[in-house]
Amino acid sequence: MDVREATVDDHEAIGEIANRSLETSYSLSPATIESAVEEWYSPEAFAERLEDDDALVFVAEDDGETAAFSESVVTE
Repeated sequence: MDVREATVDDHEAIGEIANRSLETSYSLSPATIESAVEEWYSPEAFAERLEDDDALVFVAEDDGETAAFSESVVTE
């Protein structure tokens, strides 16, 4: 498994992983989950997050496929 910084092109794979994670972890309606994922991981929102100097977003790849991601914010 390889870990690297996320790029704008990762938004779709990260959105799919986030969707599965939210479905498994929370008792939310599918519409609520879909709305949240669209808001957080749309190409525009994701690009903005990646430009934020305090945001750290990494993906883990297994055989070239995105398998996981990590998102953190650095605070003082």
